[in-house]
Amino acid sequence: MKQLVKKLSLSLTLLAGILLFSLPVQADNLMMVRSKLPFLQAEALLKAQIEAHGYTISSAKRIDIDLVAIGMTKGAYRVVQFGKPNELKKLANAFPEMIPFLPLQVVIFAEWEETLFVTLSPAFYSQIAPQGELAPIYTRWAQDLGSILNMMRQKGAEY
Repeated sequence: MKQLVKKLSLSLTLLAGILLFSLPVQADNLMMVRSKLPFLQAEALLKAQIEAHGYTISSAKRIDIDLVAIGMTKGAYRVVQFGKPNELKKLANAFPEMIPFLPLQVVIFAEWEETLFVTLSPAFYSQIAPQGELAPIYTRWAQDLGSILNMMRQKGAEY
């Protein structure tokens, strides 16, 4: 248990260091952005932006319960899952190795006076399923996620 807490603490410290930038950042297989928007307003705007890009939100869940259980201070942590239902169904049937990564997800969490957004970069998916016929999907996902994250950053700068 102590090792898990240590690893989690180190991971969060490294993540926080990476997230010091206000522009969208891509570190390895992650896309991240920091926004000045308050958490609840940021979550609502994130959901609206996801829907504006033609995706359906399948769930928005609290994920802080397990973090609190291992000693983290209570905060606001959510994961918003989304996709295009027909597209996800076709992908899951054709590429079952993609199932653990579907639907797409954005993790959103409050940190002091800011809100952070983190998601897997679509480039990561090409390591799981071959690019060939999926390249246009990965490209669209990257463009949409980039657009959504940029909007979160821009609205935060206006706040």
